[in-house]
Amino acid sequence: MTMLLGIECDNSHFRTKQAYEILLLLNITTDYTQYTSNPFYMIDRDYYHELITLNPLLLKELIMIKRFTQNIKTKNTNSMEMQLLNLKNENYITSFHSFIKLIEIIRTGWIKRNVNKKCLESDADHIMQMMAFASAYFTLFPSEDLDDQKVMEMMLIHESGEILAGDIAEGDILHSTKNKIEEIGVRNLFCNFKKGEYFINMWKEFEKRESKEANFVYELDKLDPVMKAKCLDEILERNDLLLDFYKYEDQRDTFKKSRLKNIFQSLQEI
Repeated sequence: MTMLLGIECDNSHFRTKQAYEILLLLNITTDYTQYTSNPFYMIDRDYYHELITLNPLLLKELIMIKRFTQNIKTKNTNSMEMQLLNLKNENYITSFHSFIKLIEIIRTGWIKRNVNKKCLESDADHIMQMMAFASAYFTLFPSEDLDDQKVMEMMLIHESGEILAGDIAEGDILHSTKNKIEEIGVRNLFCNFKKGEYFINMWKEFEKRESKEANFVYELDKLDPVMKAKCLDEILERNDLLLDFYKYEDQRDTFKKSRLKNIFQSLQEI
């Protein structure tokens, strides 16, 4: 929501990597069964402590956006934020509410592998995990040839087509038309936005992997379930999930030329 508002309202304050990191920190829980990994532990916690203590105004604004998001999710039309937004453009409410449906879309890969219900994840969980990892990655390995801000924004919308299509897995009867259905969903989602074409074009750039950022997001999109599979094997006392996901991506050479290659290979060695 922060990114959507930041771009739509030309507010660079809400588009910073730090804004996303603060929101992630506000949502990270110590309950290991809810989130399979917390990449922030890899980095000096003082960095993230400073993010909050040195940005009190940003923190206040982000908390307000969290409350606003919750009001949209629960359809609390009596809230001040919702009433003010309705005065501006009721279509925004519809679009924001559609975007929040990513919380409800459960990723089918885990369902097909009979993962315990309490460990299933939504598209929103998947996006959060990707952003947390990318944030940690860019802090540990600063990259001059990647626009980390663009990466963050692309990650946030890369699953937006599934709001209409759902999570269509390989082998599904609709898989051959997956891209067309998702593009319709993306266009419907962002058509009411002043800068809707910005989001639509970014989604298409990701789908076609037309940039270094798009390739990085694609590779991270494939790495996330491999990392989660390892964690779930431990949590659920299984030994098949990591092997399954790792073997699949290894055979496809997904990480053969990837900057994430060493991280991927290390998962097999653990």
